[in-house]
Amino acid sequence: KSCITEIEEAIKNEDEEKIKELVDIDSCIDMYLLQEYVKNTDVGWSSFYMYKRDGKDKLRFGPAWDFDIAMGNDYRLDKGSYENIYVGRYSGFYQQSWWYIYLCRMEWFRDLALERWNTSFYSYAEETMNDMKEYAKLNWEELENNFERWKIFGRKINSEPKQIRALRSYLEHYRY
Repeated sequence: KSCITEIEEAIKNEDEEKIKELVDIDSCIDMYLLQEYVKNTDVGWSSFYMYKRDGKDKLRFGPAWDFDIAMGNDYRLDKGSYENIYVGRYSGFYQQSWWYIYLCRMEWFRDLALERWNTSFYSYAEETMNDMKEYAKLNWEELENNFERWKIFGRKINSEPKQIRALRSYLEHYRY
């Protein structure tokens, strides 16, 4: 509790030196970019993990987990849009991560995030999307079978927007 409180105070006070002393900035930025890239509405309240290896360790962000209401699969945010900045800017949505909102107000953090995006994250994201396309081709039948087992087309299970509920096949989901 004291660790989290100390970090939160450093973030609110925009104390760059203290933040870098307490937080593993590389993992923090990687997690920010990932969560922003997929517009994950869980980032501020659920299934968001951090850890320390021991009492002297910096707070590390990860593992990344739970993306069921990401990538436009949540009607409560921008009517299910997968566009726009979400994680780093307050949008009025109650599930947001205040840490990232405050960090993204700091020029040094934005500069580091932009540098990471330009030097490695963008190419990694592009490579991952290509891997996903290959995975989908190789496993098409098994992925179709998921929807045979779980009759979810057209149904609201969690926070799916209309445009997701309108999809009637795995191919339509893949294209979306």
